[in-house]
Amino acid sequence: MRVLFIWTGVTTYMADCWRALRRCEDMELKIVIEPSGIGKEFDAKKVMAGLEGEWVKGEWVKGEGAGWKPDVLFAVGWHSKLVREMVLRKDWRDVPKVCCFDMPWRWSLRCLAARFVLHPFLRHYAAAYVPGDACSRYARWLHFPKVRMGLFGIDMARFSEGAANGARMDFLFVGRKVAEKGVDTLRTAHERYLRRGGTWALSVPEWIDPVDVPRTMREHACLVLPSLWEPWGVVVAEAKAAGMRVIASDRVGARLDIPCDAVFPAGDANALANRMLDIEWATARGEAPTAPDLTFWDASCWARRVVEIATDLKSGGVVE
Repeated sequence: MRVLFIWTGVTTYMADCWRALRRCEDMELKIVIEPSGIGKEFDAKKVMAGLEGEWVKGEWVKGEGAGWKPDVLFAVGWHSKLVREMVLRKDWRDVPKVCCFDMPWRWSLRCLAARFVLHPFLRHYAAAYVPGDACSRYARWLHFPKVRMGLFGIDMARFSEGAANGARMDFLFVGRKVAEKGVDTLRTAHERYLRRGGTWALSVPEWIDPVDVPRTMREHACLVLPSLWEPWGVVVAEAKAAGMRVIASDRVGARLDIPCDAVFPAGDANALANRMLDIEWATARGEAPTAPDLTFWDASCWARRVVEIATDLKSGGVVE
C-alpha cells in the first residue's frame, strides 16, 4: 500500500503516528511537510527520527518523486498551494484523496459560506479525516462523501510511563504564547486564585523540548488550557495520558471527546480562578482525576484507522 501524507509543520504527535503507520505490514509511506510559519518550528530531523527517507521536501512530488504515485493521498486542509496542486493533478485523478482538518463547526458566515465556496475543490476528495465530534459536524456540512474521526494520536507509552508518581501539585500551561491561547486570562486567574487562598504555583515555560514534555507533565498536577480558540487540542490527550487533571475553556474542541476535570467560559478569569480552587481542593480531598480510556487516541490505533481508510478507499469500499 502506497500512502502519501502532505502535512503542514512538524509535530511530535504526528511523527509518532507516522512511525506507527510505517510499521504496518506492506506499508510504503511518504510524507511531505511544508513549514507552518506558526510559532517556533521543531527540529525536524530530531522529531522525525526513525522516518529518514520517509519524509521529503515539497519539491519531491514534482521532481525526483514525480514518477511515484500513491494508492491513497492524505492532505491537510485546503489552503496550501502544494495541497491544491497535488489534489488537482490530472495524472492522479484516480487516486482516492482524504482531506485532513481540525476546523470545528460554528455558526458563522464563514462556515456557512464554505460549503459553497469550497465545493469546486473539496469535491475531489473521497473522504474527510477529522479529530472529533465538532469537526465531524463541519465535515458533514461541507458534504464530504465519507467522514472518519480520530485524526490525531499520541504515543501513549511516552506519557503514561511513570504517570502515577505520588502526590503532585501546581498548574502547567503548554502552548504558544499568543493571544488566542488565553495566557493573559490564565495569569490573571492565577493571581485571583492566590488571593482567594490557593497555594499552587503556575508554570508557563517559554519553551519545552518535545522530548521533555512527558516529564514536565508528570511533575505537575493540572494542565490548564485557557484558549480563546482551540479547534481541538492534542495536549489534552497528552495530559490525561500523563495522569494530569485538565481545566479547559469551552473553546477547546477536545473537551467534547476526552472528558476534562473542569470547563470554564473562555476569557472569564473569575470562573477560571474558581475552577483552579476546585481542582486544588479536590486533590487535597484525595479525589482522583478523570481517567478516560485513551486507547482510541494511541498512535497504534491511529495507524490501524489509516490502514482501514486507505484499504477501503482503494477498493472502493465505505469509510465509516
